[in-house]
Amino acid sequence: MTAIFEALRAVVQTFLNLAARGPSIARNGSAGEEYLVRTGTLHDLITQARGPNGIPKDNISAIRRRWKQDRAALEDSLREVSEMIDGAEGSESDDVDDGWDELGLGDTGVKMDKDELARAKNVHSVLRLTTLLHKRIFLDLLSSTPTSPPPSFALDALLLQSHALLAASDELVSSLYIPQNPATIRKESLALLDIINGLQLQLRIFFPDTSSLEQQLSGLSIEGDKSASTPSKPTADKKWFDLCFDQVTKTSANLVSPMYKSPPGVGQKPR
Repeated sequence: MTAIFEALRAVVQTFLNLAARGPSIARNGSAGEEYLVRTGTLHDLITQARGPNGIPKDNISAIRRRWKQDRAALEDSLREVSEMIDGAEGSESDDVDDGWDELGLGDTGVKMDKDELARAKNVHSVLRLTTLLHKRIFLDLLSSTPTSPPPSFALDALLLQSHALLAASDELVSSLYIPQNPATIRKESLALLDIINGLQLQLRIFFPDTSSLEQQLSGLSIEGDKSASTPSKPTADKKWFDLCFDQVTKTSANLVSPMYKSPPGVGQKPR
């Protein structure tokens, strides 16, 4: 959008310059060529904006695009932890160039010990669940053709939670580099859980409580039809999300345990 405004400003400015300099300048070939080039650039940008990868047609389309970008980054973080685990277990080739050697931070031959590997696997389990949760929100709650679109403020707030989840996940992955500091891992795990709890609260608006209404409709049923008590699809979806949030909390229990203590002289490897 900014590029279109800049191109439009350039076209208008060129037109004003030609008008200010008079007919003799306007008939000049180079001046006319500049005007045509800038006009063509503006038309190209508008055509691109109208395409599938251009300006989103509405707010939910914009949210979906940003959500997909965050999901890709979350999957990268999950893959990074998987590679740490593979390296610690000796299944990763030693001659793979990961870019750290050029910075003098390459593999020194030191591997994760048993406790560090256990923490990495624990974090991997947590991030696998949060990445799945993020994906299900996209598929179930951010439909491109929603039957009843949620309010814009709810979508905007949800996107902020997505960005926060990505940042917290990145910090947690960073804390896994050896030598690990258990206290730092605990702190970053708590930060991630705080984001997850906030996300759970934010999703409430997508699952309005209709139990009282269903009970009233059931009471008005003439022939005692029990179908009114059958959970609808949104209710079933809410149950899945509730179970997933609960599983994230349980899986994180060891990581956030106050028994984690910080050994002396440990830190993080820069990313």
